[in-house]
Amino acid sequence: MMTEKFSLQLEPRTVVGKAVKKLRREGIVPVGVFGKGIEPFNAQVNEREFLKVLREAGSTSLVEIRLLDREPQQVFIQEVQRHPVTRRILHADLHVVDLRIEVTHHVPLVVIGENSLVERGDAVVNVGLHALEVRCLPTDLPHQINVDISGLELGQSIHVRDINLGDKVQIMTSGDETILSLTPARMAVEEEVAEAAEEGEAAEPELIRQERDKDEEE
Repeated sequence: MMTEKFSLQLEPRTVVGKAVKKLRREGIVPVGVFGKGIEPFNAQVNEREFLKVLREAGSTSLVEIRLLDREPQQVFIQEVQRHPVTRRILHADLHVVDLRIEVTHHVPLVVIGENSLVERGDAVVNVGLHALEVRCLPTDLPHQINVDISGLELGQSIHVRDINLGDKVQIMTSGDETILSLTPARMAVEEEVAEAAEEGEAAEPELIRQERDKDEEE
C-alpha cells in the first residue's frame, strides 16, 4: 500500500520573541526546525496549509519540508503549542530525521469495527491505552494502529501482545498491558455508583467535623 506523501513550503523567519504575534495575526505559523546533524533554524509557514497537513499527517507521518535553496528534508511534526482559549497555533517544532536511523515514537490506537453487544447497550468498551510506543525506521512508522472490537465478547480483553505490526516495527510497550476490554454495561454503571458512594463517604466525616467545629464556636 502506497503511503500518502505530505509536504510543506517554509519561508525564512527573522522575527522572534514577542514580535511573532504580528505573524500570527497575518495567518502565519512560526516554526522551529531541529534534528541531529543540522543547525537548528527558525522558519514560518502558512497557517491554513500547516493545519491541513497537521490534520492528515499528525505526529506519525513524515512531512517533506522545502525552504529556498536548502535540500528538502523529512520531518515529524513533534510539538504544537496552542493558545489555551482560542486554540490557534502559537508555534510548532519540526524534527528532522535520518531515514536510515530507527526512531522511537508513540503511535495512537484507534478502535474500529462494530460490536453487536456495544450497539445494543449490553456492553461498554473500557480503554486502557491510547497509544503504543514503537521503534522502527521513519519510513516504516504506522500512522495509527487499528484495534478491531467486532469479535470481542463480554469479559474479553485485547492486550499489547495481541497486536502484530510485522517484522519492521518493534513494539516497546509491555505485552501484558491491556489496550481495552469489554464489560457488561450494568457492571460499569454499578462501578460508577460505587465510586460516587465512596467519594461521598470520604467527604462525610469532613462535613461532620465542620459542623461540630461550628457548634463549638457558637
